[in-house]
Amino acid sequence: MEVTDLSDQLEVHYSDGKTSTFSIPLLALDMAAVLVHRPDHADDAFWLAQTVAEQLYQSAQRPITPELIAAAAYDVLDRYDPAAALQYGARYRVIDSPIRRRSIRRKKDLS
Repeated sequence: MEVTDLSDQLEVHYSDGKTSTFSIPLLALDMAAVLVHRPDHADDAFWLAQTVAEQLYQSAQRPITPELIAAAAYDVLDRYDPAAALQYGARYRVIDSPIRRRSIRRKKDLS
């Protein structure tokens, strides 16, 4: 299967004003780390990262930020493997961890 490399067509903008080229391999590595329980986690991660890149390329949302990439990756993972998405979301602060939510709730209850 032939794949169009969208990496050099997407530019990531950081909060400090710096920019870099989007990297599908780096995103795939991050995604593979939460997919290790799957037998083909490396291949799965590559194709999921490719899907994220395609969604970002087609999206009207600009500029592309690390937060936008993390949210898109979380959404793709959530459709494919909710357990992996939960790990990814907590790691990249796309979602709050259940422990953190409980501590926030307790603080509100005390006030």
